[in-house]
Amino acid sequence: MLNSRMLGVAMLTLAAGALCSPSFGAGIYQIIDVGGGFAEATGVNNALQVTGTSGSGSFLWQNGTMTNLGNFGMDHSIAYDINDAGQIVGICWSSGVPTDAFMWTDGNGSGTAEVGEWLHIGSFPGSTLPSARAFAVNSAGQVAGYGAVQYGLTHGFVWSDLNDNGQSDAGEKIDLGTPGGDFCTPTDINDAGVVAGYGETASGADHGFVWDDRDGNGQSDAGEMLDLGLPNSYATAIGDDGTVAGYTGVPNQPFTWKDLDGDWEADQDEFVFLGTLGGLYARPHAVNKHGVVVGWSETGEFVEGDPVAHGWVYANGVMHDLNDLIPADSGWVIESADDINDSGAIVGYGTGPDGQRHAFLLVPEPAMLLLLAGGGVVGLRRRR
Repeated sequence: MLNSRMLGVAMLTLAAGALCSPSFGAGIYQIIDVGGGFAEATGVNNALQVTGTSGSGSFLWQNGTMTNLGNFGMDHSIAYDINDAGQIVGICWSSGVPTDAFMWTDGNGSGTAEVGEWLHIGSFPGSTLPSARAFAVNSAGQVAGYGAVQYGLTHGFVWSDLNDNGQSDAGEKIDLGTPGGDFCTPTDINDAGVVAGYGETASGADHGFVWDDRDGNGQSDAGEMLDLGLPNSYATAIGDDGTVAGYTGVPNQPFTWKDLDGDWEADQDEFVFLGTLGGLYARPHAVNKHGVVVGWSETGEFVEGDPVAHGWVYANGVMHDLNDLIPADSGWVIESADDINDSGAIVGYGTGPDGQRHAFLLVPEPAMLLLLAGGGVVGLRRRR
């Protein structure tokens, strides 16, 4: 495992130049086992704190240790995201109790979830079905998710603890509504408060969207939710540079979109289609501020009739199988890349050396940073 000094040098060097370099194509990563127990890492921040789910509960991993955070007053939970302040958001539920959105803040710095440190965000005031989900949180503590308005109708929201009282109060949610149909699912929010997601249109089709409080009035107004226009499309992530990642069609094809001309229209020439690792289906899960995207893809191979899926990283026009970028003798198979931070650290899940599902953290090898920045490892393949 990298020691703290080596890891700090690696992250700072990479952030300063490697991912920003137009020659960046691929790098050699060291893989760190975050933990087993059918674990999946879903979020990583710029301090290399990792969150996710193991078994029936959420976890925080930091400094080499996984801590079970429990279920925030419920029987089960799933953590989806973590911001640079270490705040974690996700969902929690119990049998017979509607699913709720939570946010946990480590108020006393103990690294464990204690009573009084989490809050349930809840649905909209007056909702006949008090169910909500939170999927993303930005550095300002703005949370993106959705809540039930009534049975069969859900609206997206952006929630902030505006009065800083550690509770979810009336007037703290921006109701995003829907793209015209019966549901809206925000999936990510960047540090500018711009939201990506998907929802049902008035015609009943699923379309990806981007929402921005363009007039800054703290509410969702006409023209602020941009329909990306692609059929059967889902926007799954947005970076701080405005790059949106998503997928469209059947089979799924991953794409990125960015409003290059600033006209708040989804122009056809602003989309980039990323391809797959050889299979029919691929999906992006996250994009960092440099526009580097990670996700999973079918490879075109099958094991006992089931399609094989691998995690990937996409940068400067090339999609790379992450299994080609880890030590050949690691014993790992990277199955999905779920998040990437601004320094290029990647988390997700795969099959570990013991043959069980584990969460992982990938960090670039310090010795490879010079080659990475110079593009010298673009064509490197893992030996099999």
